[in-house]
Amino acid sequence: MNRAENNIRKTSFKKAGQALIDHIQETEKVDLQRIEQSLDDLKNSYQIQHKRRKLWLYAASVAASLLIAALSINFLYSPNSYDWDMLATSLLNDSIPHQDKEITLITQNDRMKLSNEASLEYKKNGTLQVNKEDVTKENPVRHKEKLNHIIVPKGKRATITFSDGTSMYINSGSHVIYPSDFDKDKREILVEGEVYLEVAKDPKRPFFVKTKDFDVKVLGTTFNVSAYKDDAIASVVLVEGKVEVDNNDQKTTIRPNEKIAIAHGQSTVSIVDVNEYISWKDYIMLFAEHRAGDVFTRLSRYYGVHIECDPSIASYPVSGKLDLKSGINNSLDILTELLDIKYKTEPDGSIRIFQ
Repeated sequence: MNRAENNIRKTSFKKAGQALIDHIQETEKVDLQRIEQSLDDLKNSYQIQHKRRKLWLYAASVAASLLIAALSINFLYSPNSYDWDMLATSLLNDSIPHQDKEITLITQNDRMKLSNEASLEYKKNGTLQVNKEDVTKENPVRHKEKLNHIIVPKGKRATITFSDGTSMYINSGSHVIYPSDFDKDKREILVEGEVYLEVAKDPKRPFFVKTKDFDVKVLGTTFNVSAYKDDAIASVVLVEGKVEVDNNDQKTTIRPNEKIAIAHGQSTVSIVDVNEYISWKDYIMLFAEHRAGDVFTRLSRYYGVHIECDPSIASYPVSGKLDLKSGINNSLDILTELLDIKYKTEPDGSIRIFQ
């Protein structure tokens, strides 16, 4: 397939998906059969072979993310249509709701709003507790195909303890798709954004973290994954154990205190201070010789406040430590004093950084 044909088909997928999204926005009750039929039409019209996987995933992303946005993902739970790759690409599509200011947990039968720093725990009997309180509203369901989608907007954070004992910290501006219970031979989650994982050891069930660009395979280890859609560089930083990163069929094993950075399909491995990459979970930001613009971007995500930085300032090198619990103004006071710059809070709540 040449590039022109590829672009034409992408355009067709996008138009078809957008038409469905528009229909949902105009109606209060979603016609699930119509959505399923539209997905089938997309599949049947543009069915392609495995070697054209990227184009198929683009088509799948339109349909899958549409269903999630509409809270009508029931048919995805069917073993016959269960497709991790399709769900992974749904994380790329802008139709997944980012506008909510509260943490949202979408399950097969419910949509829950959660408080900041919410702590979710899945018990071995299949029940779910949020902040130590049982919120299961039905008989526990323990099937791999029963998927959940947690959306953690900018300015919020959450933690999840899975039934196998694995703990996950979810940073601001992230969302994760995961099963209610892991499969018998493997454990899989899908991530866009940033998570820190302490994976429970289970040699019989490797743990996979899937993102839009790469997969991480582990047996039991502690590591950080950063894969924000808006960032030019994604990364995996290993604290303990050993992980294998699969980037476009290029498999790289990294060891403790190593980081693999992935950009434009290429990857590089370097030795780093892991604390700089995992301190966010402890409300600390560490940075050494970072670009000021990158630091302000991280602060914007963490506090959920839009920060506009003058381009001439964005390239300033800056090193330091910020106590994020002290609030955004304290962080900005420290940075602006270090860099000899100023900031101003606009009437709409956004912040402007200038000379």
